Amino acid sequence: MALAIGLLYWYVRLPEVVLVVAPVLAGIVVWGEVRSSGGAVLVANLGVLAALGLGWAAAWARLRGRRKQRLVLERVAGSGYRRWEPAGRLWRGAVLIGTGLVLVALAVGAVVVGLRAVAEDERAAALATRTEALVTGRTDLSLRVRAEDGRRLTVDALFPEDYRVGSTVTVLEDESGARLAAEPYDAFGEQLATLAAGLPGVSLLTAGLLARRRAAALRSRPVPALRVLERMDEEGRTWVYPADDTAERMPLFMCACAAEEPPGLEGPWESGEPGEFGDVRHDGSFLAVRLREAVMLGVPYEGGELALLAEEFDGQPVAIRTVAPVRAVRTPVAPGR
Repeated sequence: MALAIGLLYWYVRLPEVVLVVAPVLAGIVVWGEVRSSGGAVLVANLGVLAALGLGWAAAWARLRGRRKQRLVLERVAGSGYRRWEPAGRLWRGAVLIGTGLVLVALAVGAVVVGLRAVAEDERAAALATRTEALVTGRTDLSLRVRAEDGRRLTVDALFPEDYRVGSTVTVLEDESGARLAAEPYDAFGEQLATLAAGLPGVSLLTAGLLARRRAAALRSRPVPALRVLERMDEEGRTWVYPADDTAERMPLFMCACAAEEPPGLEGPWESGEPGEFGDVRHDGSFLAVRLREAVMLGVPYEGGELALLAEEFDGQPVAIRTVAPVRAVRTPVAPGR
C-alpha cells in the first residue's frame, strides 16, 4: 500500500524512482495476490499490473525525452563549453537530504519497534496456556466466552462480528490476562508511522540527491554555454527565452533562482531583492524586472540544474543559480506579460 501511494506522487515528480519501485510492486502483486486469486479478484490484480506497466513505460519515456533534450542542446552548443566555478561550498539539496534522512531514520525505527513487538508477542503466545472456549456473546470490542472448565471470560476482539455465537475459539492465558489466539499483536501504529515518515523521507532524500548530483555536474566539468534572455516575474520565478525572442512570446522554461554573491559586495543576494535582476520598475503592488541578456550554463531539460551569468543594472556581474529543478512551461507566454 505504501508503494502504491508513493507511486502516485513519484509518477509526477520523480520518474527515476518509478523505474525501480514499479517492478518491485508488480513482483509483490504477482507473488502475493495473483497466484492465489481467481475470478473478479484476478481481473483486478491483472488491471493493477497493467497500470504499473503503463506507468513504468511513461516514466521511461519521460527520462528518455530528457536525454534527447540534453543531446540536442549539446549539439546546438557545439564547442561553446564553459566551466562553472562559483565560490563557496555546494549547498544544493542539503536541506532535502538532511530532512529525508531524518524521516527515513524514523521510518526504520518504526519498523524495528514493530518487529520487536511482534516477536515478543510470539514468544508470549508460545509460553501461554491454550484453552478452548465457547463463544456465548459479543459486544462492539470484545467476546464473552466459556472455557472448558466452566470459567466465564471476556476477551478483547478487533472484529467481534467474525466470531459466531456458539462457535469455538482458542484463548491464550498468562500472567497479563487472556486474549484470542487468532488475533496476535497488531502493528498498525508502527505501520502507519512507517508510511507517514517513509514516503516523504524517500521522496525528499531522492530529490535532494538528484538535485545535488546535477548541481555538482555544473562544477565538475565544462558545460554548454548558450546566449538567452531572462526576466523575473512578480512571483519571483525566472523565465528564460531564446536570444532573439525580445517580445517574450515563447519562454523555453521556468525555474526558481537565487543569485550568488560576487566578491567584494555586501548585503542580501536572494531572489526577489529590488535591483537584483536588472532595471526595476514599480507596477502596482509588485516589482517587475525587464528582460535582459544572459549566458546560460548547463542543459535546460526538465528537472535539470542551471546557472545564468548576467549583468546588474549598474553593470556589475551577477551569477544566478537554480534553487529548484527546471520545469517545462505549461502556458504559451509568461504570466504577467
